[in-house]
Amino acid sequence: MQSKQLSKSIRKKLIHINTRLNTESDIYLYKEYLIKLYNYKVDINNKKRILEKLNTINIEGCVIPEYALFNGKDLIGVQMEYLYDYDALYDLLSIKNIDYNTRKNIAIKICQIILEIEKNDAIYYDIHEDNFLIRNQNVKTIDMDSILLKSRFDNEEYEINRLEARRRLIYLCMQILLNTIDFNITNIKDSRAKSIYALSSKKQKELYDFAFLDMNNEINPLDYLDYFNEDYTEGIKKILCLR
Repeated sequence: MQSKQLSKSIRKKLIHINTRLNTESDIYLYKEYLIKLYNYKVDINNKKRILEKLNTINIEGCVIPEYALFNGKDLIGVQMEYLYDYDALYDLLSIKNIDYNTRKNIAIKICQIILEIEKNDAIYYDIHEDNFLIRNQNVKTIDMDSILLKSRFDNEEYEINRLEARRRLIYLCMQILLNTIDFNITNIKDSRAKSIYALSSKKQKELYDFAFLDMNNEINPLDYLDYFNEDYTEGIKKILCLR
């Protein structure tokens, strides 16, 4: 990753983009690039460490910033490619026009990317529908400068964060398989949860126990997605009264 100064002349040309969930930065469009400028909430020293780590990561599907942006000696943001021909996963799930097999393939690819990041002593923690961009069945993972570095935590803290990221990944996979942005485990009543368990196989129950009951047995989502099919997910949608 290269570094460059963000000049005043370029700043005047930036076009602000509204985002749903970004709290640590403002996003701008400049020509064929996206500019992310950090705000006062950001730990800049940690960002520097993350950007150094990203120089060592080469994972297909991860959008790595091309430039670290500076104002004098101060790191103020990053510049990356603008993927104008991709759609946010949130938007695709909102319009509900993706067939089941395509959704399942997208879920598998997202899992592969997240688990590959883990192998690099880092956690992709900020897992939600806006951080994954889709074109056909191609998946791009953005917001890579927000990963958690293993070097920042003791072993116990790191494992807690890693397992929580796994649970978040399973939540997202369930949203994708159910073709909805409305799946929220905290809103599922006990009677409906029991109905889902009654419909589920042993392997599906194992996945739910880890993700929703905070069981500590580690789960790799890729080992479980093949136990899901369209008829089963349609059954869950009926139980949860999802469209």
